Amino acid sequence: MKIESMEVSSIKTKFYVVKMEQAKLAYQAAGAVRLPTVGLTGGVTRSTSQRALGGSGDTTNKNVGFQVSMPVFHGAGISAAQRQAKQNLQGAQAALE
Repeated sequence: MKIESMEVSSIKTKFYVVKMEQAKLAYQAAGAVRLPTVGLTGGVTRSTSQRALGGSGDTTNKNVGFQVSMPVFHGAGISAAQRQAKQNLQGAQAALE
């Protein structure tokens, strides 16, 4: 009987550890929304045309783009989500103790 209760306790402990890790990742994700994002794009186009004097012309265009974006204002939603995630993390930590 005692061994079974120890196994149940161990499973509950593992459950709360997983819940705490999940809450920690959610809190980090809520804060990451405020960080800048970086994007990189590129492309190549090639066109062939016939010239009036009988020759042909090949044109190749290459482009590369680089973009950095950072949120300036998203309303109170981000702050509220971050506060909620922090409370969830604190609750999971308290449940583990």
